[in-house]
Amino acid sequence: MRVLFTALPAASRFPHLVPLAWALRAAGHELRVATRPGGTGAVTGAGLTPVVVGPPAPARPAPARPAATPAPDDDLPGLALLDGPVDALAARLPPVDDAVDDLVAFGRRWRPDLVVWDASDYSGPVLAQVLGAPSARVLLGLDLVGWRRATPDRPDPLAALLGGALARHGAALTDEVALGSVTLDQLPPWMRLPVDHDHLPVRHVPHNAPAIVHGWLRAGPTGPRICVLPGPVADSAERDRARVLLRGAARLGVEVVTALPAGEAARIGHLPDHVRLHDPLPLHELLPTCAALVHRGDAAAEGAAIASAVPQLVVPAPLWDEPRRADLLAARGAALVVRRDRLTEGAVADALTRLLGEPAFAEAAAVVHRETLAVPSPHDLVPALEALVTERSARSVPAARPARPARAPVR
Repeated sequence: MRVLFTALPAASRFPHLVPLAWALRAAGHELRVATRPGGTGAVTGAGLTPVVVGPPAPARPAPARPAATPAPDDDLPGLALLDGPVDALAARLPPVDDAVDDLVAFGRRWRPDLVVWDASDYSGPVLAQVLGAPSARVLLGLDLVGWRRATPDRPDPLAALLGGALARHGAALTDEVALGSVTLDQLPPWMRLPVDHDHLPVRHVPHNAPAIVHGWLRAGPTGPRICVLPGPVADSAERDRARVLLRGAARLGVEVVTALPAGEAARIGHLPDHVRLHDPLPLHELLPTCAALVHRGDAAAEGAAIASAVPQLVVPAPLWDEPRRADLLAARGAALVVRRDRLTEGAVADALTRLLGEPAFAEAAAVVHRETLAVPSPHDLVPALEALVTERSARSVPAARPARPARAPVR
């Protein structure tokens, strides 16, 4: 079958799709990846074939961040977006209007049997709806869209985002556009929101490319090693937080490895000699050598640490679901959480001292890791996706989709 992946822009939203893409490719299926011009390097770097659609990704201002909210009575803390205005959720989803026409034009020529899409990129399900093809939504965060749609008397954040693109191509917004024909959820099952739609758990397999194992990494650490991922440092507030995280970790006197680019490090100021700068960072190779990971709630970093059984210190950014995932991980005993309004070098150093010094954190991280091994791998999901396409084909009217052009026989 033909499978089209969409992740716009691919550079930031494609890596967690790569293991599933290669599982399908290894099973013999044809595969393309739709990306904006800036995403081709991520796709070719993964050994896959990009199809360029739309213009370069537009610069988008950072969305207004929701204020912290107390835990509600339903025991679902950290979901401030769901209690805010409807556009607060939609504002975090990339627009599709400037790329979807190119995507539909390609889709009508290539005619994929299945569309696989990153949950933040709604160009994919728009295409699937126009073509009448099934689609698989891939989550790497909490299903806030599904949760909001399942909650009565709430406005639909997708209507304004997708209405124009769907109408131009004679389609309408449905639950299948919003949620896919099936949802593939890469979070641990105990993190999942109680939403009721077709859902397949899948193990998160970390992918970081390019991944070069240099000599210092091959040799392994001579003592405890801490990985610090400060995240974007585009403004002074983010640089201040990165400085606090790195200097706080450095207080322990152990080796600290960070993915911060050297140019940004210079803007942060002097860092001790035992802070190693390495960009890009082969996270799935590095973390097995680390005693702790410090990050801002990034789901890919969280998943990579779980895959390597590494305790985590999370300073969650209030952008999507970071505070709730951090709290759930801490409740399992595999992490500590420091809120941004309480972030100091001393707080970072104290938390890391606990993570490295109290065996219970490493033991809990090992338990969480073993639990993920019981979750199906991307390879295990291939038959389910094949069955989804077969079922849809059996229900389709033959005349609804014209036959593909005949191919010359292979001689």
